[in-house]
Parts: sequence; C-alpha cells; structure tokens
Amino acid sequence: MVLTDPISLRKLLYCNPGYVVGIDGMAADDSARLLAELFAHQLRPDYRHRHGWTPVDILAFDNIRTL
Repeated sequence: MVLTDPISLRKLLYCNPGYVVGIDGMAADDSARLLAELFAHQLRPDYRHRHGWTPVDILAFDNIRTL
C-alpha cells in the first residue's frame, strides 16, 4: 500500500477505495478500520484539486499520485 515514487523518491499511499477490500495478514475488523481511516485521509478537501478551465488549458495527471 506504500510505494516509493521513482522520480521524487517520496513515499506515497497507493490504496484505492474502489479496489482495496482488505489488508493481508490483518483481522477483518482491524483491516476495515485502518482502511476507513486511510480512505478518509485521502479524501480530505485539502488534497483535492479543482481546476478553473480556460480555453487554452491542458491538464495532465500521474495515475500513481491520483486517486
């Protein structure tokens, strides 16, 4: 669930609520609690980008860093 970005070498959370259903090696209730906390953290408004489009804009994103 934690990867190292190959360019910046920073650690990043790679855990998507649309795909992850549990954590191997953890009890189901502990896994569910930890995942709920991680997903809530990822979805905080201060991590969102809202773009005000103009006619000349091009927007690119990196799938590893984008939820």
